[in-house]
Amino acid sequence: MTWVRIWPGPQAAPPAASHGCTVSVPGISVLLDRRAHGLRRALWALVLGAALVIFVLELLLSVQRLLEADVTRSWSHSSADQLEFPAVTVCALGGLKPSAVARWTRDNTTQADWFFHGLELLRWQSTDLERFLDEASYSWEEQVVRCTLAGQPCAAAGRVSHPFSQMLGQCHTLTAGGPVPRAHMLPQLRLQLAETDRAARAAGHSGWLVALHPAHVRWSDTAAVLGVASVLVVPPQVISQFTVKRTRLRRLSSEQAPCDAHTSAADVLDCHDACQWSEAGGDACRLRWLAHQPADTAACTSYEQFLAATSHRRLFLNISGSSETAMLHAVAECSRCRPSCAADMYVVQSRDRLQLSAAGTVSGQGVNAEVLIQLLAELEDVVEKYDYTFNTLISDIGGIAGLLLGASVLTLVELLDGLASARCRCRRD
Repeated sequence: MTWVRIWPGPQAAPPAASHGCTVSVPGISVLLDRRAHGLRRALWALVLGAALVIFVLELLLSVQRLLEADVTRSWSHSSADQLEFPAVTVCALGGLKPSAVARWTRDNTTQADWFFHGLELLRWQSTDLERFLDEASYSWEEQVVRCTLAGQPCAAAGRVSHPFSQMLGQCHTLTAGGPVPRAHMLPQLRLQLAETDRAARAAGHSGWLVALHPAHVRWSDTAAVLGVASVLVVPPQVISQFTVKRTRLRRLSSEQAPCDAHTSAADVLDCHDACQWSEAGGDACRLRWLAHQPADTAACTSYEQFLAATSHRRLFLNISGSSETAMLHAVAECSRCRPSCAADMYVVQSRDRLQLSAAGTVSGQGVNAEVLIQLLAELEDVVEKYDYTFNTLISDIGGIAGLLLGASVLTLVELLDGLASARCRCRRD
């Protein structure tokens, strides 16, 4: 047997390491290649320069949109079989009983005198402010003669509290004891209101104010000014039917409309009450509408003491029509009380009125009104969000760069790597 030894032929030399710069952006490699034709490099420089200018312009426009911080709203809807019914506050627009006002004011005092002078005409030597308000205020039973909630008497279906308003006097709030079932056609709440004071009926009744607000928010004048409550005016001798939808709003705080994401509407009202109490005349005497005033504060026994307690601001029962304007100024002055970014509102969707016949009035009470409230099963959530965010900016930058330059984040790293390699090669040469 013959053995043949085969010697390997000459090996091909390994390819030399490339010292050129290879970048995935079209044309960059041509620009960096000194061996490329000059016209070719100039053409690519023109194309890439134009694309780069357009990219920078689009980038500036995107940054401008981000800085403008435009806000948009999104809506979503849901429904439920058990509904959180709003608290319902009832106030007489006349404020106090005209008969009691006539009994405790100076002789020959007219309604016009009371409107322009108010408590200045009270016979202070015979009474104090607390006693006068006890006798002149309407009780719940004197205003509401019939009330049913979800088919049950209101006394069994909920509870009644008695907030005091400096603009409307004694008010009464009905709060449901729990969720109420949805109603397809009939209202869940029926209120029949009546004027029990004969002097008020003779002078001409002004009607009633009915306010709808979340159960955890107590009624006050500030709640109406801040829009926390939906305020409805119920005229006499009319059946008023309201369809209501619950809306939850989540706002964004902005420089034009700042809000606090960590407080609730109840916290904001407490802040305003504390602010107004601190600006009042201290504890000179008892003012029922100041929730933060100590309960053991003595009653006002003179008009001068009353003025001292209110810092000489006559904010009571809208005397001379100035109370509402003063309330707006008082709320604006409490700048430390920023509104809540979360709002829970009951928005009236529709209202219908039907004249109430004389046969529909309660015997012996010639001024009546009926209020029917139906809460829709639909719950609306409104959320504010920024129209253009930082994530959107990054996405737009990537899209514009990919469309105009065919580039990505890795392309930038690749370009920096190529430039660094070229510089090192020049130093070696």
